[in-house]
Amino acid sequence: YLRMLGFEARAHSATCSELDLQRLAVAAGLSALDGQHPYLGQRYGLAAVSTTMQLQADQPLAHGQHGKRGLAARAAAKWRSHGPAWWLGKGSFKGAFNREAFSRRQFRQGAYAFETLKRQPQPTTFIDHERVPRFPKRADFFARALFGDLGKAVQEDAKNAHYVMKSPIGGCARRALGALLLLQFGEARGPVAASTADPQRNADNLKATAYYLGVDAVGLCAVPTWAWYSHDAGGNALPAYHANAVNLLLDQGHETMEGASGDDWISVAQSMRAYLRFSLLGGIVAEQIRRLGYSARVHSVLDGDVLQPPLLLLSGLGEVSRIGEVILNPFLGPRLKSGSITTDLPMAADQPIDFGLQRFCESCNKCARECPSGAITAGPKLMYNGYEIWKSDAEKCARYRITNSAGGMCGRCMKTCPWNLEGLLADSLWRQVAIKLPSAAPWLAKLDDALDRGSINPVKTWWWDIELERSTGRYVQAAQTHRRGLQKDLQLRYEDQTLAVYPADRMPPPYPVVFAANREEGIRRYRELLTPQAYQQR
Repeated sequence: YLRMLGFEARAHSATCSELDLQRLAVAAGLSALDGQHPYLGQRYGLAAVSTTMQLQADQPLAHGQHGKRGLAARAAAKWRSHGPAWWLGKGSFKGAFNREAFSRRQFRQGAYAFETLKRQPQPTTFIDHERVPRFPKRADFFARALFGDLGKAVQEDAKNAHYVMKSPIGGCARRALGALLLLQFGEARGPVAASTADPQRNADNLKATAYYLGVDAVGLCAVPTWAWYSHDAGGNALPAYHANAVNLLLDQGHETMEGASGDDWISVAQSMRAYLRFSLLGGIVAEQIRRLGYSARVHSVLDGDVLQPPLLLLSGLGEVSRIGEVILNPFLGPRLKSGSITTDLPMAADQPIDFGLQRFCESCNKCARECPSGAITAGPKLMYNGYEIWKSDAEKCARYRITNSAGGMCGRCMKTCPWNLEGLLADSLWRQVAIKLPSAAPWLAKLDDALDRGSINPVKTWWWDIELERSTGRYVQAAQTHRRGLQKDLQLRYEDQTLAVYPADRMPPPYPVVFAANREEGIRRYRELLTPQAYQQR
């Protein structure tokens, strides 16, 4: 990032450093002379970046003073740093009571109380498993944009992932993601380990490992055949080659989301941040599976052979939401990115969950009202390619995210959703009301607006609005930046929306030739979609 801004920069880590990292930690006020961090003790690692960029230095931590006056000063300082504010977590992300997420929980349980949620054999939305079609990777709208299906102007922005690279932090993460592709593939590295005979123990160990590494949520499921793409990126037929999936969720970052509009210059970086974490951590989990004697394949944003939303749904990581293809988690809301690891390692599957989201989303249109592209439906759930969903207009969404001229891609729906929660007392309370009293959903949705939730908190806007200038290849101050408020007075009506859909029979063939999207036909096909009730009667 610093290099992209025009400065020299060099990373120094425990395995490759030209600096004394411990001395730097003392000089920067990160540790005392004895190596103790004031809140972490010695439970930390160190890294540094040296650069020619001018920075205001932090001061070292003060050393203790002698005498009565020194004792009083130390006591006063301790009260400020480790007193009531620290106990309660006031003004800081961590506090005395939540600094260790697993102090009272087993790693396999995760930091969030998934064990309190209702589980059931089938998801809360209908899937006609026998009639869900498979389709090629080529049908993804970002691929369609790249091949010219959405026109020359959109294709130009899609080339070389310009919609990611035009934001410098997103561009840096995209480069690292490419390097981590090496971790995605591999066959079993030896005989099957005798310790892997018990599917339940395997499930517990997989979850504990993922949570230990820093994943936010984990769910396991069998992979239906229809969840695999029919053809790979080269147009080759793709077999359903693994039976099970380990599905991981990564938080995009609540604090930054609070300071963003959702479609400004940090939004693509938030996506890439989560995708980057998955690619690294998923690669580690997959390699461990291979060393136990089973093949494993990581499916990331850059290269994957499975559709991830249905796997998240089946593994109990969330429910279908009004946002459309986004599976919403009860603890992270829609503010997440996912990745999957498929394997033949036997594992006990998780069941789908029911936390009342279907009733909530039926009563709340906030994401549809705030969507800048008008891609989210304000209407009912419909049947699309064999499953029940609030079907969004994927073409509208992709066009806006790729061509957004005042920001990098878009996450406005995540920003404004009432479930975009962090674990504060009030949010936990509203979450429990929404789960246990579904009839309160309309009231809670209105309360979210009344509290101005989803607006921008400028205190948390920490980044520079910078974009890539195509003519020079340099990063410059952005010419435009979205800073949107809420449209509380907008009355969005389903009958006024013009939405299009491209079912499996109208998706492009798997080959890299232009297959222009016929929007007029797409609008007609959307209007022909059946409700779940009419579909099942037919």
